[in-house]
Amino acid sequence: MWVSFAATALTLVIAFPFAYWLARYVPKQYQKVLLVLVILPFWTSYLLRVYSWLTILGPEGAINRFLHWTGATSKPVSFFLYDRPAVILVLVYLYFPFAALTLYASLERCDWNQFRAAMDLGATPGTAMWRILLPQIRPGITTAVIFVFIPILGEYLTPQTRRRREGRDDREPHRQLLPGRPVHTGRGGCLADRRADRGNCSPSSGDRSKSRILMAR
Repeated sequence: MWVSFAATALTLVIAFPFAYWLARYVPKQYQKVLLVLVILPFWTSYLLRVYSWLTILGPEGAINRFLHWTGATSKPVSFFLYDRPAVILVLVYLYFPFAALTLYASLERCDWNQFRAAMDLGATPGTAMWRILLPQIRPGITTAVIFVFIPILGEYLTPQTRRRREGRDDREPHRQLLPGRPVHTGRGGCLADRRADRGNCSPSSGDRSKSRILMAR
């Protein structure tokens, strides 16, 4: 739960300055180009975007290679990949466009004359932003929180691919759904779990004998 809150807060903290800069300081003819760059990751598969971070944060990734090249480390650092900060980083990357586009839409409709008037009357930038700007874009902030927090709360793939479970196999996430209970039930379930329980589904010799007796009767 706290990972969802942390990822949402960090996403908004990064998206708000970008949306503010885009709506107020970037000329109109360049805003569309930057908006296209923001939504450009959506043109690729979600699974591809998640797994692409393996080439960046992995043992042979760009960060570890840079650290090894600079002499900062002598072996790959697993902190970048197999820990909660890596999960939060990837979640922020995945859901940043949702927050940025929502906040930009609110800031674009903001009345900047009130903001400038507050500055002319002696208000500091922080006070003008808190008293004038934030109340105007409060619906946009609420929408951004909903668009980011709820999907992150139900996120399953990213933690599965970015964190290492102790004593569990990442290739079998179905084992995590019912901890402490056998996953395979009957021959159909055993076929799905053949790698872990190979041979456990074949009927015993006693079962074969009972089947023959019942068939003879």
